[in-house]
Amino acid sequence: MRVEERLPDEGQRVLVGFLYYYKYDDREAESRKHIDIFTYENGIWTTDSDISYLGRNVQKDDIKVICWMPIPSFDEILEANRDVLERIKEKVD
Repeated sequence: MRVEERLPDEGQRVLVGFLYYYKYDDREAESRKHIDIFTYENGIWTTDSDISYLGRNVQKDDIKVICWMPIPSFDEILEANRDVLERIKEKVD
């Protein structure tokens, strides 16, 4: 989901796509896209290593989160792939 459309719920841990964003005196530059897991709370994106970044306000040497998605639970993954698991089970039997 694009950040411009909707932000995660407060305290929600999500998978994000982001760019490192650099501001120089005469130009701006963005890195290639990176993916990581962040928690969004009070307008701040925090990594599992407790590194925090501002939300939409991009500062020098900060990041720009461009998209995110909820992390499915193990049960949701199993349910979504139940048909695949059944086919594997049938081949084993």
